[in-house]
Amino acid sequence: MPAPDLYRRTPDDVLEPPKTLGQTLRYLGPGLIITGSIVGSGELIMTTSLGAEIGFAFLWFVILACVIKVVVQIEIGRYAISTGRTTMEGFNEIPGPRLMGTSWLVWWWFGMFVATTFQAAGIVSAVGQCLHQSFGNCRLPFGLYATVTEQGSVRGWTLLVAISGIALLLRGKYGMVQSVTTVLVFLFTLGTIANVALVQSTEFAISARNVWDGLSFQLPQVDNALLVAFGVFGVTGVGASELVYYPYWCLEKGYARFAGPNDDSPDWTRRAKGWVRVLHADAWLAMVVYTLATVAFYLLGAATLHGHGDVPEKDRLIATLSQMYTATLGNIGLVTFLIGAFVVLYSTFFVATASLARVLADFSHVVGRFSFRDQAHRANWISVYVVLLPVAYCTIATVISDRPKWLVTIGAIGQALTLPPIAAAAIYLRYTRTDRRITPRPLTDLMLWVTAVGMWIVGGYKVWDSVKDRIG
Repeated sequence: MPAPDLYRRTPDDVLEPPKTLGQTLRYLGPGLIITGSIVGSGELIMTTSLGAEIGFAFLWFVILACVIKVVVQIEIGRYAISTGRTTMEGFNEIPGPRLMGTSWLVWWWFGMFVATTFQAAGIVSAVGQCLHQSFGNCRLPFGLYATVTEQGSVRGWTLLVAISGIALLLRGKYGMVQSVTTVLVFLFTLGTIANVALVQSTEFAISARNVWDGLSFQLPQVDNALLVAFGVFGVTGVGASELVYYPYWCLEKGYARFAGPNDDSPDWTRRAKGWVRVLHADAWLAMVVYTLATVAFYLLGAATLHGHGDVPEKDRLIATLSQMYTATLGNIGLVTFLIGAFVVLYSTFFVATASLARVLADFSHVVGRFSFRDQAHRANWISVYVVLLPVAYCTIATVISDRPKWLVTIGAIGQALTLPPIAAAAIYLRYTRTDRRITPRPLTDLMLWVTAVGMWIVGGYKVWDSVKDRIG
């Protein structure tokens, strides 16, 4: 019996939504998948670097960046359940200028994709640093990369990371590997929270005053503080990339298929509302997990690195970040950090590649290259992109191998600038494309508008900060 097409809704796929908490937990997953992408460049690199550079003062901003975007995530997911359509298809419905018959927002996303390619390259480079610090200059298999650089270099390990990602994704083991890495990311997060507790018995102890200062809505008096913070806002928690990815995983999980084709019947409305409730649980549970991780990373960076002026930079990124653990756990902490950092960063690279391959295949469909709705074409193009993407990451990381934080920052700023149009798209789709029978309650609507305004303010400030010197 052939496997069902995950992006089509047929009466045969209809499934009643779960009614108990235990049943609901069985159908969670999309949020945890994107958590595997979130807890990486944003949390481990950008958030920790912000704490190292600024101290505790922006704790409130970090928490806000995690919480505020979930409502937009849910609304885009609700649109997918209502219509069975993907993010790119939704973006293509947004009014405004069109280039080659395609909406401006689709092309805006493509510009962000180019920027986030640098971000992914930075992640791959950071994974290479982890492996290089773990194994030193040991000889790589088959003389890998020997013709370009010395054996065991960061670049060699980076290439090995990219090749392993391609091999795993092409062999179709994504589900198994992602299940394992999700568990490992969760365990590493717990370990990081435990390390925050261990800090309390050292000279780096976090006081109630530190936390209070961090929650006092103050702006630190340091150069480029807001520029760094807005980059963190773009990549911390659910970034613009994850907002785009999320509906694809909701569709593949089956939320729209289980609701069935929208036949305007009361039964469809009941089922759709039930699966929207599952989506709510999925998104909010994921938010709790990555917010805990984010706060833990930020507090560790502020407590153990800021006082010594150790800001992670260039090829010392991983070595500097590892001091958060060695400060409390010594050599055991270094081993723990290197294993955990590898898992977290590799998971981010792996999930982002799998997700982005789907979005790029859909982008190709929207601009008229092939039909994403054709199961065979979709599978073939996803396979093509899971090869091309790691090749691109590795090429960029090889050319600029000593600046992973700089590469991640490029992608972070690109995501921050994309949040306002995504927020606008979520509002447009909510009021014009989502079935009115499953639209949110007034309180959720209010939260959506507040979130959208917040994203517009952040994005607007970033644009102004970029051009004010040129027009002044």
